[in-house]
Amino acid sequence: MILPLSVPSLISTGLYAFINAWNEFMFGYIFISTDKYRTLTPAIMLFKGANTIDWGGLMAGSVIAVIPVTIIFLFLQKYFLAGLMSGSVKG
Repeated sequence: MILPLSVPSLISTGLYAFINAWNEFMFGYIFISTDKYRTLTPAIMLFKGANTIDWGGLMAGSVIAVIPVTIIFLFLQKYFLAGLMSGSVKG
């Protein structure tokens, strides 16, 4: 009985944690120094040079970085909104 009632809250919390982990920049930039293991968010910064910026590559990398989060959010949107609203309704 408890688990079916808490599914929207669990999915909402999991989605929020996934989005925060996906968008993490500082830990990936500081702790991963080799290009082979670099995550997507710090790798996008490599398109910016000292004097030039590869705007095409930067925008393409940004779109690729946003696509998984958008797809996951679209599929889990009803659970996310239900989890947010379940704590605001009394009774």
